[in-house]
Amino acid sequence: MAADTDAHATVQHPDTGAEVPLHTLTGEQRAAAIAENVSTGTHERLQRQKQHIEESKLQANSSGRGGWTDWCMSYAQQSLTDTQELRIVIKRDPRGNPKAQALVVDTETHATVACGDSAHWLKKAVMNLVEEVKG
Repeated sequence: MAADTDAHATVQHPDTGAEVPLHTLTGEQRAAAIAENVSTGTHERLQRQKQHIEESKLQANSSGRGGWTDWCMSYAQQSLTDTQELRIVIKRDPRGNPKAQALVVDTETHATVACGDSAHWLKKAVMNLVEEVKG
């Protein structure tokens, strides 16, 4: 990884935090900066794996229809008030492709209580709402 670093690459200086060209750092500072970048990358990969594991658990705990569909029913039973509903809205994007969005709406005020980012498939739309309501 370090050998592939471009001569014009910049990193945060390990002492000041300022963006500086990597080649201007001493060997020790360069090693610290590279170690920090590797550590950050590892942390981000672990977070993605953690999310994947949570989704897999949701799937494994399902009644066979799929964890994300069971989540919808469980959330409705445990978290929605009498005036709220969970909606999955599917619309066409500007290119004409379908996009889904899962949201919780108050049926009396018509206010959106929570919504996930839209996605190109239903499971992702629901999982985006899951992340949103988890806080």
